[in-house]
Amino acid sequence: MTTAIKLRHLRIFQAIVAAGSLALVAKAQKISQPALSRSLAELETILGKPLFSRKGRKMILTDAGRAFDQYSALSLSSLDQGMAVVQSGVIAVLRIGLLPNFAQGFVRDSVLKFLDDHPHHQISLCEGTQAFLQNELSTRSLDLIISGGASLPSAGADAKLLYDEEIIAVADPSGKLVNLPYAQALSEARLILPRASDFGRAEVDNHLCQMKHSGSGVILETSVVAVALNVVQSAEVLWFVCRSAVAPYLAQGRLVQVRFQEPIVTAPVYIVRQKTQAPEDATQDAIESFCQMLLPMAQRTAPLKLV
Repeated sequence: MTTAIKLRHLRIFQAIVAAGSLALVAKAQKISQPALSRSLAELETILGKPLFSRKGRKMILTDAGRAFDQYSALSLSSLDQGMAVVQSGVIAVLRIGLLPNFAQGFVRDSVLKFLDDHPHHQISLCEGTQAFLQNELSTRSLDLIISGGASLPSAGADAKLLYDEEIIAVADPSGKLVNLPYAQALSEARLILPRASDFGRAEVDNHLCQMKHSGSGVILETSVVAVALNVVQSAEVLWFVCRSAVAPYLAQGRLVQVRFQEPIVTAPVYIVRQKTQAPEDATQDAIESFCQMLLPMAQRTAPLKLV
């Protein structure tokens, strides 16, 4: 950010965006309207673009203003969050990335135990695709990720294998597919697969190849459980999915597993963090503590065969 931009510029800009009026902002902040106009003019001069057009007393964002609005709001939000963390006495914030729909049970339990053991820490948890998580880790926007699949983590990362996640084929329990031999069901069914970049897809493709399946009949690629569930329950479909993503629906009888004739398909799940030469600090200590906690928690709670 240009050093000439000051915090007051950002706060005044956001206040004008919210109120849509210089007069209202000046009154609310108890400053003169000319002083407010000067601050806005300073910001527009620094940026070299007008941020508002004036329609009577109404302030309307220009295209440049709309672009700046997005980033200035994010900057202020991050600053406010940082202030809140420091003022609350939090020692460190651990930023964790997780693939959607799997490993939720032991991750939840690990988070709760970690926070219980480390009351002055916070955890920021986000979900995303494997490519997104790996990019966020490489740019150090995340401290560690729980990821996996056939592709190994990058050379700059430190990875520990947690367990092997089962990939299963499920169908509607009232459909005919559940009563057919697996090879026949596979040949007759339409298929739902993980997306090409999603966890488990490479393993599913390899399994279909071993079963001499052409790959035809794929009607949907998704990692969104709710969407796939609705499709399965309205058509004769086989859905290849992580067991942990659909475990509640299997337990409720809303889905049933169609048994493979081949060995069960599995995909490795890793906990991955960036290698660092930085001196130990509160965040590094938190990362190490969480990693040490996660493996035994996975061994106790993951509903799968562990390595």
